[in-house]
Amino acid sequence: MIVTPSNPSKLKSMAKRQVFLIARETDNEAVKGWQKKVAEDMEAYKAEGKTQVYDSLEYMSLQYFFRFSQAADPELLYDLVAKSKPTKEWLGELGFEWTDSPSFLLGDTWPRWFSSVSAHGGDGFISVFTDAIEEKNYNVEIIKEVRAGELLTADGKVVGVKGTASDGTEYTLNANKGVVLATGGFSANKEMLIEYSDGRWADISKLQTDNDPAMVGDGIKMALEIGADVVDMGHLQLVPTCDPKTGDAYPFIGTGTNLYVNKEGKRFVNELSDRDTLSNAALVQTDGIFYMVCDKNNSGVGEDGTTYGGQNIQDLIDADIVVKADTLEELAGLIGVDPANFVETIEKFNEAVKTGVDPEFNRASFGGDFINPDGNPGIFEAPFYAGPRTPSAHITKGGLKVNTSAEVIGTDGNAIPGLCAAGEVTGGRTVAGLLEAMTSGRTAGKTIMGK
Repeated sequence: MIVTPSNPSKLKSMAKRQVFLIARETDNEAVKGWQKKVAEDMEAYKAEGKTQVYDSLEYMSLQYFFRFSQAADPELLYDLVAKSKPTKEWLGELGFEWTDSPSFLLGDTWPRWFSSVSAHGGDGFISVFTDAIEEKNYNVEIIKEVRAGELLTADGKVVGVKGTASDGTEYTLNANKGVVLATGGFSANKEMLIEYSDGRWADISKLQTDNDPAMVGDGIKMALEIGADVVDMGHLQLVPTCDPKTGDAYPFIGTGTNLYVNKEGKRFVNELSDRDTLSNAALVQTDGIFYMVCDKNNSGVGEDGTTYGGQNIQDLIDADIVVKADTLEELAGLIGVDPANFVETIEKFNEAVKTGVDPEFNRASFGGDFINPDGNPGIFEAPFYAGPRTPSAHITKGGLKVNTSAEVIGTDGNAIPGLCAAGEVTGGRTVAGLLEAMTSGRTAGKTIMGK
């Protein structure tokens, strides 16, 4: 039971989401079992007179299963969820400093994501590992700028890997215990995206990516060559709030739960929807572009003019990433939308924020978020800000088929000896990103070491 909001409106909106997930239809028997257990547990929890919000592994698994289009293998997903807290604690023991409270990420309906106190993105995780290697004098050699190209096998077992350095040097690395593939997905490989497209998105060829340009599917291609199986390869996730010029998710101000308006100055979606819904809604707007709008209190801009992401707000304004205005009419002019439509949209949104009732898009919560945990997304106090956004290819949810021990499964249905995989290179869990990377990576390490 980890989520304990004291605000009655937050409690009410969270309770609505719980009931919604229990009632959602699915053909998956394992998921039906989660729903049944959550329903029974919630009733028992209420009968005990508890005032905190009910939570459990089954409920968390339900949230992720339905958030990611019911594409997950329930066994893999539940395994990931069950291992997430022990992995968080293990990282803490290594020296990783976590925030005290969980927060929302874009597309979430529940505050589950803890982050680093001192670092953003994945940097904090990398430094914890490199520091531990140095401090504990582990026998680890890190070779940089070498692109893996071939898995080596002997008697049906993976025994090493070949690679080529940026200067042309050829490497052959032998593995006594096995190889772990952690090469990421293929969101920067348009040919693969088009090849495996499931038709969910109108024109993948036009999408930019906010992912690393190295995410071209090398690990998947290497494993396919030795008989590995893949799963859910068409399951691409977009981030709806990216820079139209670069495709990057950052920088911007505010948060993904702020107000969205299109080029007509009108709201077009429930901003708390899942990422697929948000992206599809955005792609059909004029030019596939919309604007995220925020005010002084929920922009994340500090008194020193620095954003939550560490950028100077004036630098973002100068780069045409953000516009700033003292009135709503002025802001509408700067982003080129109809002022009357824009002001009317803001007024309706603000009323929904005040009352908690959203007749247009049925948004369930207007509480705090990652940038503004104790506030709301209303547009009340100048200065006002807005920035153009569009969807980009973010992560590929499909990849190598694995089991709960992180072993790669071959097309014959058996684990390939000596080969494990972790993170976005794998498929079946649908929950990618740092959560999957840390938990599945730890599992893969244990499997390779026979622990």
